[in-house]
Parts: sequence; structure tokens; C-alpha cells
Amino acid sequence: MALLSGITIPDIVNGVKRFLEYEIVHTGKVSIHIYTLFLLFIIYAGTKLVLKLLKRYITRKARKTKVDTGKAIAAYQIAEYILYVLMVVLMLQSIGLPITLFIASSAALFIGIGLGVQDLFRDIVAGFVILSERTVTIGDVVEVAGMVAQVKEIHWRTTTVYTRDDIVVIIPNNKLIRDQVVNWSQNRLPTRFHITVKVDYGTDARKVEATLLKSIEDNREVVKIPAPSVMLRELDENYMVFNLFFFSRNLFRIERLKSDIRFDVEKAFRNEGIRFAFPKREVHIKQSDNQ
Repeated sequence: MALLSGITIPDIVNGVKRFLEYEIVHTGKVSIHIYTLFLLFIIYAGTKLVLKLLKRYITRKARKTKVDTGKAIAAYQIAEYILYVLMVVLMLQSIGLPITLFIASSAALFIGIGLGVQDLFRDIVAGFVILSERTVTIGDVVEVAGMVAQVKEIHWRTTTVYTRDDIVVIIPNNKLIRDQVVNWSQNRLPTRFHITVKVDYGTDARKVEATLLKSIEDNREVVKIPAPSVMLRELDENYMVFNLFFFSRNLFRIERLKSDIRFDVEKAFRNEGIRFAFPKREVHIKQSDNQ
């Protein structure tokens, strides 16, 4: 206590001030003091806090106004991009490195890095485009390069999707805006699908039509409006070709639904005595003139 008796409040203030102003790094225009570290931490923590509050606000607003979840997530991720860029700029300026000077002095470095990671920047820009234009949103069923999958997450550089076999696939964002992508969920309406059936000649075509329609009338995943329909697509030399068209909202698991419908069609045909067509070959045997 005797040692502290001679210390005044101004002495404590000056000591704290000298501690905070202690220079850790000094090189060129960059000067880092103890208080600089505190400032960097405040900028980082403040950014994280703002993002947390923003996410909570957007989520609450989406629930009240019944805004589409994909729109809410896209709005948050765009705001996240902007805030992180501002955070980096503030951090550079806080250590005495203006962003304009940093860009000008590092132009050659950026060119070298850009050539090496140009695909990375393309993917990041593509991610921003996807989130702003909302061509693909979380929950959409998309078809990319012949693969049908459901979008689960959209990140800065990549998009995570799940295939119908529940396999996780990571797709670079650039691929989603460069290649042709079929978004089955974009119109928010039931989508039309069909199965093909081949039937032997000798069967009443109208009976086949009625049997096909009856086979799916109790299927809950087939919508009633628009109604299913049957088309006699082709009269082949060996069989008749029918298409059974139906509408469904079950886009992602449509192959399972098609399988269920084929089971029902097979059962209905068996009950009605309708025969599926099978390949036929005619063999002509010509006897030799010597016999």
C-alpha cells in the first residue's frame, strides 16, 4: 500500500496512455500500436454483432410478412458481403494503410494473384450474382449437367446440393451462371411428367387409355388439376406406344413417384388382361433346292 500511496490518478492515466500508445510494429506508413489491436478487435466484434442483429431482424421480418425464405437468406448474404468488405477497409485504414495506396502499391501483386486465382474470383462474383438475381435459391430443385439435385446452401464461392441419392455435391457458383441450368422450382407450379407404355396390337386403345387413367386416380402425389391425360404417341410395326401424362409438385423425388405409377399400371393391366409388348422377331427358313 505504501508503494501505491504516491501514485495519483494522472499518473495512472498517463501510464495507461503510454501502454496503449506503445508501438509494436512500424514499417513505412504502417504503424501498429497496442490501441490499434483493440481497435481492430472492436471493428471485428462490431461487424459480427451487426450481422447477428441483422440476421435476427431479417428472420423475424420474413416470418411476419411471410416472405420467401430464399429471399430472406439472399438479402442477408448480400449484406454480409458488403459488411465484410467494409470491415476489411476499416481495418486497413486503422493500421495506417489507406485502401487506395494499398491497391496502387500492390497492383503487380494483385495481377499475379489474379492470374492464379481467377476462377476463385469468378466464383465469388457468380455467388453475388446468384444471390442478387435469385436465379437459384435454397430449396430449389435444379438440373445441372444431367444431374438433378436440391439446393441446400449457397456460399460465397460454392453451392451445396443434395442429389436424389442423398449425395452431397459441391458446385462452383460460376458453373451455375455459365452452364445451362434447369430450375424446376422457378415457376412454383406443378410440373408435367410422363411415363411410356408399349402395348400389343389387338387391344382396344381406348381401354388402354381408361386403364392408365384409372391406375393413377388414387395417387395423392398426382394433382387433379391439371388432370392426367393419355396420348397414343406412335403406331409402331410391332406395338402401340402410349404416354401417360400427369402433373406433380414432388419434383425432387419424381423418379420414385414414376416407379410407384409403373407398379400401379402393371397391376391394372394384369387385372384387365392387357398385355405389354415385347420384342418380336420373325425367322424364315428357306429349304435348299438340293433337298
